[in-house]
Amino acid sequence: MKKIIVLFLALILSLSLSVFAEPEAPVGAAPSEVQAGTDLNADAQADGVSPEDLAENTEDTDIATEEDAGDLQEVSAEPSSEEGFKNNSVFDGAAILSDEGKDELRRFLGRIRNEYHVDACVYTAEYMNKSDPWYEAQSIYYDNDYGFGEGKDGILLYNCPNARKYAIFTYGSLETLFNDPVLDDVEGTLLYYLRDAEYPSEFLNSYTRFFERCEYYIEDPSRAEEAERRRLEAEEAERIKDRNVGLITVGVIALIIAFVMMKSKLAKTNTAVKSDYAADYMKPGSLHLTNSKDLFLYSHTSRVRIQNESRSSGSSGGGSGGGGGRGGSY
Repeated sequence: MKKIIVLFLALILSLSLSVFAEPEAPVGAAPSEVQAGTDLNADAQADGVSPEDLAENTEDTDIATEEDAGDLQEVSAEPSSEEGFKNNSVFDGAAILSDEGKDELRRFLGRIRNEYHVDACVYTAEYMNKSDPWYEAQSIYYDNDYGFGEGKDGILLYNCPNARKYAIFTYGSLETLFNDPVLDDVEGTLLYYLRDAEYPSEFLNSYTRFFERCEYYIEDPSRAEEAERRRLEAEEAERIKDRNVGLITVGVIALIIAFVMMKSKLAKTNTAVKSDYAADYMKPGSLHLTNSKDLFLYSHTSRVRIQNESRSSGSSGGGSGGGGGRGGSY
């Protein structure tokens, strides 16, 4: 009887201990997460908010955070401010670009400015103040203080659509980089698109294509050196060709001279020489003439007037100034 009572008391004690024990955390959840969830639920219940509403608010907060992160990435993708440049990269005095086109071109040139630390700008004008577009571009570059850094490194594309004139002006480090082969390349690209440009989008395309080709050499200056090396090789090949042509010409002339000399020597070996007078063919003493004279069937007299010599003189000159590039019509 005593054993039954002891077992009964032990059973009651074990049941009471299991009721007052703390709830176990879910499998795989950290203790801090369980405690945080319990605190949030308790606070929500204290404020009169149901656990379901609390879960929806938490999901909305997560979505908003992801959207803010996406917006931040888009903003960071924009080019940084153009520090060190005093002027706008696009001046459309001829009003040939749309507002959207000018903004697009500014973003493109702004990236080149910030990435390579050289000035890249487009300047259009309705009328020209100088007859030569290159000197017009030079004055614009100087007067408006274009260029980056102490060396004023930069490139300016000038265009006057009404006069159908263009100019490429380079200064500083880009004056050296844009040698003749590079200028031939970028100028050819510009004229290919600019000749047929009539609408704002076509002018925008021609300017963009031009600076894309410029960036090709600015990004890697060794490409300009390679272009110069190919030019020198082509000139050397042309000189070799001209030299070979000269040697062949000299050889042909030598053969002609040798042929003439040989023919002259052969003529001297023939002693029977033709005579134009009948007396040379007469046997001495066989014929006695009492009178002889020469008769000429034709006569011709030519006169040449001696003219007084006259002399003329002239002079030519050119301007001077720093900077490189070229310009012309299209």
